[in-house]
Amino acid sequence: MSRSAHGGKDCEWDVCLAERPERRTGRVLYCGLGHPDDFKQLQFRRLLTNAFFWAMGSPVPAE
Repeated sequence: MSRSAHGGKDCEWDVCLAERPERRTGRVLYCGLGHPDDFKQLQFRRLLTNAFFWAMGSPVPAE
């Protein structure tokens, strides 16, 4: 969990930020992030890019 999400303080509870639940058909990804500041982070944008490729059943590009 990013400390910036809590004003620089430690968080006393756990939060699932992203998960890939098992489903019989299709592909599902939950992401609990999405504040406008999250999109400034390269790692967050990479997470979304990888998730889109995975959901389409396509190979995830190296970069």
